[in-house]
This record gives sequence, C-alpha cells and structure tokens, in this order.
Amino acid sequence: MKKRFLMFCAGFLLVVTAPAFARDAPLHVGPLAPAKHGPGRSPWHGDIHRFGDYDLWHWRAGHWFHGFHAGKTAWWWVTGDLWYSYPSPVYPYPDPFVPAGVVVEVPAQTAAVYYHCDEPEGYYPYVSQCPTAWKKIVKPITPPEGSANSGIRKDDYRQLNRYADMFYHVKSGSPSARKDLEGLARRLEAFRKTLLTRDYNAMSILRDVEDLKGKIDAKQKELRNMRSKGKLK
Repeated sequence: MKKRFLMFCAGFLLVVTAPAFARDAPLHVGPLAPAKHGPGRSPWHGDIHRFGDYDLWHWRAGHWFHGFHAGKTAWWWVTGDLWYSYPSPVYPYPDPFVPAGVVVEVPAQTAAVYYHCDEPEGYYPYVSQCPTAWKKIVKPITPPEGSANSGIRKDDYRQLNRYADMFYHVKSGSPSARKDLEGLARRLEAFRKTLLTRDYNAMSILRDVEDLKGKIDAKQKELRNMRSKGKLK
C-alpha cells in the first residue's frame, strides 16, 4: 500500500509540473554564462561606457525566443528579465548598443555612439524599450597609444555577420544549396585563418566562427541525408 501511494505521488507531481517546463520553451543559442547575481538584483553593472568590460558577458548569455510576448509576436532576445524584440534573429547575437529598428551609419573610429531614453530614463540595453524615441549620444574617444585596432575588430564582426546572413538564406530545397554551402565553408575557413594574425585578442570571434562552421557542417549533412533518401536531386 505504501509503495502504491508513493508511485501515485510521483505520477501526480509529473502531471502537475510538466506543463510548466513545456510552455513557451525558448530557443537557446550557444552556452549560457553562469549567473553572477542573486534573486531580485540586477545582473547589469550599469556603466554604458564600460559595457564591454562589465556587461557584455551578460548580453551574450541571452537566448532567442520566437513567439508572443508583450502584446506581439516577434523574435525576442532575452537576457534575464529583459526582452528585446527583433524582426529576425541576429548572429552571433544582436548589437548591444543599437536598438532594433534604428538605422545607423558606420561611426567614426574616434567616437562611441550610444542610445538614451528619457522615460524610462537610461541607456540601451539597460532600457529594453523606449515608448518615445531613442536619442543618439555621440561621445568622442581617444584610443590610447598602442591599443588594439578596434576598427579591424568591428570589421571582422561585420564580416562574420555577413557570412551568417548568407548561411541563413540558404534554402534546403534550392538546387544550388550544396554548392552555396561548400563555397561559404571555404570562405569562412579563409576568414578564420586571417583572425590568427590579428593584433587584438580574437578568441571570442574565433569561437563564433567555429560555431557557424558547425552549423554549416550540420546543414551539409542534412542535405546529404535528403539526397540519399531521394528528396533532392
């Protein structure tokens, strides 16, 4: 009798708790960074001018979720309790300094550009949505002598995003899909080799390149399987 009672309790807990895990399951992209904040405390350091030093790890640890939230269906980049809406996912992660929908020009290498909201008051991404309009704040900067070439770093990330965009536009049913992926894989490998000669620490972008290479390999394997089953010519 005792054994049956324990089995009943276990089954009841599974029935009660299962829907909570299945509901609105987010799409995770990449490993999540370990939490560095306690319950009820903000994970952000809060200094937009030192965002790359203190808060970039938290931004990169977010994940994509496609579905309904805050009254609309969109792609959402979720970091902690904050949700940022986008029309489509951005690889390897969205630009933490530019709100979605804001058209920007390539900034000069001697200036940093941030976006500020008056109500609620704060900088993006510490404020995820601005009901009025984002204000562009341009802060002149003077790179220290002998510093890493930040311009090359930005160009490398832009190039990686272009390769990722090319990958996500390859359609499995397209006759040129295999050829497109093979060409993209060669270009990505050549790009990876150039990163090894950079003056700055390119470890983070190298990891992102490896991640994209893994996605290309998986896509190529998928096409080979489809071809073997006669689904592709």
